[in-house]
Amino acid sequence: MADTNPTTEKAPTTEKPSRVDTVGFVPASHAASLASVVQNDDTSHSTDSLSCDGQSPQPKHKTSAQKKVAVKRAVDGWTIATLEKGVNGLAAEFLKARKDVDQREISAFRAGTFQGKNRFGDIPCIDCTRVVLKNAHSDYIHANYVSSPRHPKRFICTQAPMETTCIDFWRMVIQEKAKIIIMLCDFFEQNFSKCAFYYPIEKGQVLQFENYEIGSREVRDIRPDDDPNGGTIRATSLRIRSTSGSQKVMHYYVREWPDRKTCSPRLIVKLLTEVRSSDRPIVVHCSGGVGRAGTLVAIEVLLEKLIAGESGLCHKRK
Repeated sequence: MADTNPTTEKAPTTEKPSRVDTVGFVPASHAASLASVVQNDDTSHSTDSLSCDGQSPQPKHKTSAQKKVAVKRAVDGWTIATLEKGVNGLAAEFLKARKDVDQREISAFRAGTFQGKNRFGDIPCIDCTRVVLKNAHSDYIHANYVSSPRHPKRFICTQAPMETTCIDFWRMVIQEKAKIIIMLCDFFEQNFSKCAFYYPIEKGQVLQFENYEIGSREVRDIRPDDDPNGGTIRATSLRIRSTSGSQKVMHYYVREWPDRKTCSPRLIVKLLTEVRSSDRPIVVHCSGGVGRAGTLVAIEVLLEKLIAGESGLCHKRK
């Protein structure tokens, strides 16, 4: 997130603002884009979620008319509640959600630290949702499943591969039968290494990691249709070959998203539109796997909840 200077918030009035008045505080194009994204997705999905106890709620099915009403109510409610909170309110909510992690919940992470498998020592990997590597010398990789309304293992948020973990990364991709990888950092940022060169960036190039051969088959640039200057997504079609067979993977590389800052909203919408149909876990990483990666995943989870017509996504200030 971009650093912002706190401002004094106006005390909320007792009168509930109208949707027109509330949306007037943000660009109309942004509100229209959100409504368009949500309304144009007419697929139905379960409302599964993943927790450490493995419990998931039963899916709820609605008629087409009921869904449209529920979606409109969800979008309107979320928009009003979020704008009522303001930036300061959202920041306070974020800080409240953070908590100290019980050391007993990150035993694999602490062991991984001594194996040189963690990029940062202050970004823990929770045991109950971590990806466990199978048929490997070590079962540890700094990666966690993240649920969404579509699937309890909708995403895998992970740190950027290091020289010592590239092989683990590709083991995970093959094991989880992932079809999509999203890279939200650059290889170097402000003269610091943020990510190892774990995939071939040029068409026809091949990289080898032990018995995994990663080849680049096609490279193309994707831009938002309504914002040609909003940035570029580099899409690379990869084929991974190993002793267990071969697998096709699409790699999406976003360079125009600086660390702790923002990029074009339309670029994010375009990216999510490209990957939303995936029926396998979507692998997402920035450098640490929690900043830009967490933001992208949070946006998609919110959109999926709005598409499902879920209410109560935001608690209004009292």
